[in-house]
Amino acid sequence: MAQYATQLIWTMPANSFANAYTANMSEIANQAGNLALLGAGSFTRSQRTDRVVDGIIDLQNRATVQDVFDSPQGTLVNMNDATLDEGAKFMAALDRLKGQVLLPADAARIRDAFFRFRESYTQAVRAFTSDGGKGLMDEALYEQSALYGEVLALLRSSARNDDCRKLLWKPVLSIGMAHSMDRPSVAISCPWHPFRLAEAKAKAEKVAKALKQLLVSGGNGADLRTYARSVTDAIGRAWHPAMTLVPGVADQKLLIETEDFADYALLEPPTLDEGAEDAFDGYSKEATAALLAQAREYLDLNPHERANFSVVLYNADNRDLPSRLADQLARKIEAESDLRCDLILTHTNQHRLRQIYAEQNVTISRELDGVLASEAAQTFLSRLRVGFLDVDAVGNGTTARKADIVLLHDVIARGAKTSWRRTSAPKDGVWPSFAEHLPDEETRRLSHGMGERKSETLLVPAVRPLEVQRYVDVIHDLHRDEKEESSEHFVPVREVNFDDLRIADAINRSHGVAEWVVTFDAIANEQLLKNNNINVIRNIAWAGSSHNVIVSTKKTSVPLKDRLAKQLAEVTPKSGAEARRFADACINEAASISGRVVLRAARQENHALELLGLLLSKQVLVASLPEGIAPVAWLQLDDFAEPLGLKSKKKADILALCVGEEDGLPVLDMHVIESKFVGQAGEAEEAARSLDQTKATTVDLKDRIVLDGDVLNRGLWRSRIADLLLEHGIFPRSVADRDARSWATMIRSGAANIRIRGMSLVFVHDCVLGKPTPNVPKEEELRQYIFDRPEIARIFRHFEDPRAEKPLTVRLPDPAYCGKPPSGAEAVPGAAVLPEQAVVPEPELPQPDLSAAAREPASPPAVEPAAAVTAFDEAVGRYPLSVRKYIESVPAAVAGENANAWLADVKVKLRQALRSYGLDTEITGDRLTPNAAMVKFRGNDTMTVANVEKRREVLQTSHSLVVTDVRPGSGEVLVMVRRPTRSILSLAELWKRRTLQATAPVSNGSFLLGEREDDGELLYLNIFGENGGQPQHGPHTLIAGESGGGKGVLTRNILLDLLATNSPRNVRVRFVDPKFGADYPWLRNMPHLDGGIVTNQEDAIATLEELVAEMDRRYAEITKTSPNIEKYNQKVEPEARLPRIFLFHDEIGDWMADKGSPYQDAVASHVVRLASKARAAGVHLVLITQRPDKDAMPSQIKANVGNKICLKVASNVNSRIVLDEGGAEQLLGMGHFAAKLANEVPMGQSSLIIGQSPFIDDDDAWDLAAAITDHWGKAG
Repeated sequence: MAQYATQLIWTMPANSFANAYTANMSEIANQAGNLALLGAGSFTRSQRTDRVVDGIIDLQNRATVQDVFDSPQGTLVNMNDATLDEGAKFMAALDRLKGQVLLPADAARIRDAFFRFRESYTQAVRAFTSDGGKGLMDEALYEQSALYGEVLALLRSSARNDDCRKLLWKPVLSIGMAHSMDRPSVAISCPWHPFRLAEAKAKAEKVAKALKQLLVSGGNGADLRTYARSVTDAIGRAWHPAMTLVPGVADQKLLIETEDFADYALLEPPTLDEGAEDAFDGYSKEATAALLAQAREYLDLNPHERANFSVVLYNADNRDLPSRLADQLARKIEAESDLRCDLILTHTNQHRLRQIYAEQNVTISRELDGVLASEAAQTFLSRLRVGFLDVDAVGNGTTARKADIVLLHDVIARGAKTSWRRTSAPKDGVWPSFAEHLPDEETRRLSHGMGERKSETLLVPAVRPLEVQRYVDVIHDLHRDEKEESSEHFVPVREVNFDDLRIADAINRSHGVAEWVVTFDAIANEQLLKNNNINVIRNIAWAGSSHNVIVSTKKTSVPLKDRLAKQLAEVTPKSGAEARRFADACINEAASISGRVVLRAARQENHALELLGLLLSKQVLVASLPEGIAPVAWLQLDDFAEPLGLKSKKKADILALCVGEEDGLPVLDMHVIESKFVGQAGEAEEAARSLDQTKATTVDLKDRIVLDGDVLNRGLWRSRIADLLLEHGIFPRSVADRDARSWATMIRSGAANIRIRGMSLVFVHDCVLGKPTPNVPKEEELRQYIFDRPEIARIFRHFEDPRAEKPLTVRLPDPAYCGKPPSGAEAVPGAAVLPEQAVVPEPELPQPDLSAAAREPASPPAVEPAAAVTAFDEAVGRYPLSVRKYIESVPAAVAGENANAWLADVKVKLRQALRSYGLDTEITGDRLTPNAAMVKFRGNDTMTVANVEKRREVLQTSHSLVVTDVRPGSGEVLVMVRRPTRSILSLAELWKRRTLQATAPVSNGSFLLGEREDDGELLYLNIFGENGGQPQHGPHTLIAGESGGGKGVLTRNILLDLLATNSPRNVRVRFVDPKFGADYPWLRNMPHLDGGIVTNQEDAIATLEELVAEMDRRYAEITKTSPNIEKYNQKVEPEARLPRIFLFHDEIGDWMADKGSPYQDAVASHVVRLASKARAAGVHLVLITQRPDKDAMPSQIKANVGNKICLKVASNVNSRIVLDEGGAEQLLGMGHFAAKLANEVPMGQSSLIIGQSPFIDDDDAWDLAAAITDHWGKAG
């Protein structure tokens, strides 16, 4: 076995702060006392170090600070220094404030919470210092962190005045923090901070779990290495706290983590407005590595520059960076004999430039003396020259030569501003715990939406436990001097405005200095540079990194423009100046895909052809995407091979990421694109090579990411895809009504279906007749397309003027997918399809006679109607005759004159009241709803939703107008005033008004919900098919609401509608009800019902298992010939047709909340499985609950239910659990509902549709049920 042994040796840096850990923990543990020290620390910068630049704090060199004992040993706490005992200060202040500033009851609760935290903290610290301590095994490490958060929450809610903030809040925030006594203010967060203690245990557990996973995974070497590196990266960084405040100053300033080592982290001001000095010293090592990596590529592309290579540090404010870069350049020169380099330090501020010269002139020489110590090595100094120049002297002027590369190190971030943003609790109400979460699993950079002109970056990790969020909230209230009590949560962001002239000047001046600009910045992004007319060559965002690396240039290539103009003249009728202008447009469009391709195209002709191929490929793909799917990111695979795990040298060009919804479920489509722009002479060879590259990339990504072949790293690959979307995606506002972070969350969790296609597109620019035949791959998800010159010309014409030419589209290949399959062919209506590649559509089959018998293997045979069905009964789009007779027998309600008079009075009073408050009131419409008077005002600068909202209270108290809601409309403001007596909608009356699908009464998938409040139109739940001008909604539905809200009546309405308009041969019903069907006693008589009413958990689980088995059986049968049940039933014989199955589960929350029962896990598993294929197989769920909480409705179930209908609930939190937003808590009860239906996009700020469901009492429900059984017969 010795031949397989590997010896691992790690040595702690001899002089790092980690060596002071034991001494510091001994001070904190206070073993001789009863309790551990709740201590802060202090230090000053050392001015007597051997560092090349004094005053820089290096966590790997404790001698860079003078510690609390004025020594270089790194001891930051002193138990004998009373000024550092934050616990004692807190208790003394609490005693002083009790009874005068704090209520005795509040003081007692705070004292009790603090005592519990201190005792737990003592146990946690002494777990490491006591002889019998459990170390990382002690549960107190987690407990004390949670108790610390409870103390913070209690202080925030019960002790908000200035004295409490100063004397109670700040001591608690200082625990585990060491602050500098000199300026500029910085801090060090220490291993004994409450969060850092919990973090240590969490990291140890993650390592143990990872080792077990490695041992049992059976993965290959590459998988194991990827997994090991991802775990190492995750636990190698400090987690929390990532921020604190500068102590002892009236104007509160933030400090943010900039570097860490061995559970110590350095915190510095993030921006100039937060007190940062000119010098920004963090991340010099990473910036140097980024610059050298891009320098290698630059010299590879420009080998002639090796003899005269120049690097500029623009506004070189980082004091450590020049010497570090000089060190690395010297090593590079020593290794490469033909390289000569100038390192130029420059600044736009002359005073600052002189400071830099004073700081760096000697220190760089000292650094180089250390690097090039040998006599032979000194000869290399002549090939590395270091200079200090004014920025106007570098690369400017008509004859001046530009430098090669300029580095912008946090130049943009330095000019950014610090702001706060509201953030919401997790949708399921469950915050991640220390044990479960990974803070930087999600990128800190906020996504960029279309039309946005800001770049924002979180200053804290995107994923935080509740106690950390409470810590951040307290800092927010202090930093913003927030006096009002608030239960809201906040996060700090660093933001920069694209229109900031200072930023624009820095960007433009730096691009005037050098050919390439390497931006290493915490906030700069690609859109910021493009907004300033800069060509982005590469945009590198490292997972978990706080910085972007963007390589850009302002240089335009005249030879490239001429080369493209000549090529375009061959395939389009353009020439001369017109061709050059069109070439410019092509270059700009190609740059939006990959600036690197544009750069290469300027140097080599074959890359210029590649540029045209990419441009054409993008046009074809965008035109061919199905409706509802939008492209959001274009990734050049050469740049993203590492994060995507692509090892092969054979790679396609582009990965296009597209998002949208299909059948009400979210999907991410990955399109692998390899394009060739070639002549006929090389077509065969290039086409084969293109398909080979496409296949290599597609198969690799499919195996690892789509089919989860790399089980060990499944979460890692999904997380990287999600981060790529956030980092590089630009999201239209209309993408399935979800923002970018919601898409990323669904991709990480598996809620979004990932699909992949590979497309090889070959453009033969000199082929006019006899287009070659494309290669046909074996894989269904791959396809090759070949385009001749007329087709290329057509694509260019559409690109130039989309209105003048229809797009040229192709039939996309069938994707490989995980989870739910695609719903069928994705042809684009009205667009031409290439005849050579078009898939001939199947002939349209006649509509089946849905009243005929259909096979029902999983349930008893459906019964025949009791009486012969007449032609009148079978008239399409109508209720059965017996049901129509019942509806017509119910008298219609008549609106009383009093209601109309009240509406007229309300209009006058509301208009006069709002006008008296200075609002410009022009009424554009009005009407009565069942619950309110709706008055529509024309919107203007004064008539806004916010201005009316502010006056709701005074309208009620002074004018007797109870405003229940104010909503934005299209150019209007809609004001709802509560009626003194609500009107009751009759179910029969609404059934008279409604429309039915043409196949009713034998088949109907559209069920009436009620009347919309905004326009009085009827609202339908379209489970299958469209109706009433509304789209098809999701296959599954959730109905929730508290007792008395009307959910039982609404469910009864839907069930009666279903039974009345569907033949028992076409719809079967399964019903689960813990209340024994008490609200639906007539259901047992219905011939549609299978298996009776299920009333216990064991039978309910068995029912779900039967449905899953039936779904799988159906799916296997259906997909042999068709994409879904509807198409299948059109093709097969009448006796083989399959009925749809509806499962109603009433009061599901009661059983789900029973933690002692296996029901929750069983239901969650089955519902998720049903959601994957249920629509295609014709299985639909309707889940009803009175308990909208996380236990009753777990997130994995809710995520798979596309239609959500919420009646009145008790709180905003409950509304968010059901609908993902507030609003349902303001409903009036008795059938007043808020709906969020898949594929519906309401106008205005809210995604909710507010409506009123009709009412039918128990006796009338019996009569209507009897009319239904009169037609279909009774269950026998």
